Amino acid sequence: MSDLVIDEWTGRTARMLQDAMRLSNERFAEHLGVAPRTVAEWRAKPAIVPRGELQDALETAYEMTNDGVRRRFARNFPPPADATPAPLQAIARLAGEMALIQARMDELQQQLAELSRTAG
Repeated sequence: MSDLVIDEWTGRTARMLQDAMRLSNERFAEHLGVAPRTVAEWRAKPAIVPRGELQDALETAYEMTNDGVRRRFARNFPPPADATPAPLQAIARLAGEMALIQARMDELQQQLAELSRTAG
């Protein structure tokens, strides 16, 4: 038995188990007693949380693995969070900076308007 505990299996952790077991989608699906399209969906949607009976099937599959599989699985645990791609991070950062610049421009326009009124 492993010390690693999976509180909730996701598509990502199921894929990690499949990879650690070195099984194709078809073989992994057969091993779990599910359709291959279910395994393919986990790969396509890593954040998906399989329903209760599949949680149990994944837990049982993990507990029945040998030490080599568990080591391969643990090596990649915890799973990497879905990182925002660098271009999207840059866009988000620039959008924040633009909002600050726009706010400062608005302040400057108000000050200019006040100066124009007092000078005129």
